[in-house]
Amino acid sequence: MLKINICILVIVFSMLVNHITMTTDIFVKKEYEEKRSFIMDRYPNLFYTEKQLSDIFEKEWIQNQYHYPVFKRERRSLHLDEEFCCPITPTFQMLDVLQNLDGLERPIIHFEDAYQVIPWVSCSSEGLCPECRSRNRTISLLAWENATELTPTFDLFSVPLYCTCIPG
Repeated sequence: MLKINICILVIVFSMLVNHITMTTDIFVKKEYEEKRSFIMDRYPNLFYTEKQLSDIFEKEWIQNQYHYPVFKRERRSLHLDEEFCCPITPTFQMLDVLQNLDGLERPIIHFEDAYQVIPWVSCSSEGLCPECRSRNRTISLLAWENATELTPTFDLFSVPLYCTCIPG
């Protein structure tokens, strides 16, 4: 009789835990959807769809004289800075977590169908320069305050955005 009562108690407890977990999941999903709706309405041009990203990747990305990234539609054989010294490989990252200027890791906000993209360059020494190094610029991204609380906040991050020649 005691074994049956314990089994019933375990089953009831298991059902209760399952119910609490499902209720919590529903609450978190509802809160997430509310935050998503608020963020997408408030910052409509901050996020890109997969279609928009594929259109961007088809364009060539070069650096201008001020070392700010720009898109250029004409095709060139290499991605080079204006002095043709440091070839760059431009990419876009969609990182889940990035370290801010204060050294704290922040979860970057992305949604299932919309993403913030982070411009990123890699340098090579295949150009006229003996050595090229990437240099960082500060950008602002919308991030969660922390991994457990859904509080959006703009934060500053340092990312490699251009290359510079190191004379030999």
